[in-house]
Amino acid sequence: MEGSRVKNIIVIAACLVLGVVFVVASFMVLNFKKEDHTNIEEYSSNLTKLIESQDVRSGLKIFPTEVNKDKVKEFKYYSEDDLFVGSYLYYLVVDYDKDEFNAEVERIKSVNQPFRDIVKNIFFAKTGFKYPAYITIWDGNGTYEYALVDEENTTIAYVLNQLFDWKDTDIAEEYLPKDYSVPSTSKDTGKDGYSMYYVYDEFGTGYRFDELH
Repeated sequence: MEGSRVKNIIVIAACLVLGVVFVVASFMVLNFKKEDHTNIEEYSSNLTKLIESQDVRSGLKIFPTEVNKDKVKEFKYYSEDDLFVGSYLYYLVVDYDKDEFNAEVERIKSVNQPFRDIVKNIFFAKTGFKYPAYITIWDGNGTYEYALVDEENTTIAYVLNQLFDWKDTDIAEEYLPKDYSVPSTSKDTGKDGYSMYYVYDEFGTGYRFDELH
């Protein structure tokens, strides 16, 4: 009799566990969202949406707020968002004329993120890519954000990759990192897993750029 009762309890417990797994799996499927955009007309609206999203680990300051669509070489926006985590790719390549190129490089150089009592800055990398790079995020919680400057062709490539495997991003190979160690820089940042958009207190708690003003 006792053995039969234990068996029944085990069966009931197993059914409950399976029920919970089914409910969670169903909820994840129902809440899975995927977006895929290549229409440059949607560039600015999608950029604003990402900046305002609490799931995105960036303020996307390295990207221009507006672009001349006739000079855009490539544009891609992918996202996959489930119950627990969101993956995002924002990728833009622009062929500028010389004056526009110089002005845009100066804008990129000045990108920073103020917090209450400090300002975090973009950093410049001479190696690690085919072209010189300005980096705001380097492996910060699985996220990368940078701009590559091709002076010869007056072209700039802008990349945000949050949690996508690089081989799945469909980014032109010349704009991918050569490796994923911290690039050497014009200044010794001494930072591994750097993000311009986060600061950490003495207890290791991280604060996003819009949480501290």
